[in-house]
Amino acid sequence: MSGKAAPSSPDSGKSPSQPRTSAEGVLNVARLTVGQHLATGLYDQDGVLLLAAGTVVTRDFLRLLRRWQIRYVQTWDTPPPIKTLEVDESTIVRLESEMLRPDFTRLDVRPLDPARRPRVTLEELNRRAKRGSERHAAATDDMTGFCEELEKGGKVSDRELHRIARDFADMVAIDMDLLPTILSLRSAPDEYLYQHCVNVAALSMVIATQLGMRRERVLEVGLGAMLQDIGMLRVPLAIRRAPRPLTDDEMEVVRKHPAYTVDYLSNIAGLPRDVIFLGFQVHERIDKTGYPRGRADQSIHAYAKIVSVADVYVAMTSNRPYRSAHTPYEAIKTILYDCGAGRHESVVVRALLDCISLFPTGSFVELEDGRSAKVIRANPNQHTKPVIQIVSQDRETAHGVHDLMCTTQLRIVKSLE
Repeated sequence: MSGKAAPSSPDSGKSPSQPRTSAEGVLNVARLTVGQHLATGLYDQDGVLLLAAGTVVTRDFLRLLRRWQIRYVQTWDTPPPIKTLEVDESTIVRLESEMLRPDFTRLDVRPLDPARRPRVTLEELNRRAKRGSERHAAATDDMTGFCEELEKGGKVSDRELHRIARDFADMVAIDMDLLPTILSLRSAPDEYLYQHCVNVAALSMVIATQLGMRRERVLEVGLGAMLQDIGMLRVPLAIRRAPRPLTDDEMEVVRKHPAYTVDYLSNIAGLPRDVIFLGFQVHERIDKTGYPRGRADQSIHAYAKIVSVADVYVAMTSNRPYRSAHTPYEAIKTILYDCGAGRHESVVVRALLDCISLFPTGSFVELEDGRSAKVIRANPNQHTKPVIQIVSQDRETAHGVHDLMCTTQLRIVKSLE
């Protein structure tokens, strides 16, 4: 979906201080001024509210419209329903009939023994993480190009996405702390969607590996996680980037994106059915509170159960237009609460904790003696006792490294912002 507004007719010539208040009107963005009070709301071509009536036009709002290349907006006293696209349900029905069987929905796994986890020295881990951050940035660029071509209706190849998944699997095989370390070093780009897809794929593959899944299945989980939110490309840009909580009507539009994902992915030759179906089910919850179908445990694909946990963690720890990122510790607490309420598969949540600990890799903590430390490794089965590095109060200077599993002298008392 393009951010450009479709109408191109000239505006009415009224004073720029008063946008027209007719039942429906087209307004040239050039006539909006900073400090202007709006008599009516401003909407994009899809009927999505950009700025509510009674509010004031700000410099940041005008800058946002320029960045989205919106030249015209519309005004309605009573806005029409937000436009959505129809989807061929027959493909979804066929996928459900094929995939909703015990051999696809059951998580038949053998969690990895901590002693068998691949591990390099801390010096080598940091060296590889620095290099891996460059590969992560390149993967985000590849994902951006893929999405932009898909959005334009061009012919796309998933070859680069397969390569990203193989690269990530190779990193996991070197050290299971490598990808979590890289994710803790990432910086958010302007477009949240593209990096979100890459980050969810990376974390999902670490979880799948911890669950003891074979490499070929880990690769499918990674590929599906990369593609699971592709349907958001058909959600109006003003909703995807809304600098406020979404309205009920806007949330209904968002809840349609799994069907859009299936529509997109069904036209990419060679994609495994599991990968396509994962994209349809990743927002389901085993207590039936998810969407789009409100399925229960036995009717949710095993891959979706894994990726849904990674998706929640990455979303919570990322900055969004309407809120700042939650701390990794807050995200873990929320996931644990939801798991206790029956929304997530407990074996998947445990695998997440085994991979990043209760105080996740890259986060900062306060010790019992008042010092601050950075979490640099997880210890499976010892979720409150990761490997830490003491840091100065300003976090600029690093000191000694301590494995809390091997000492009784140090204890974490709380997470820090």
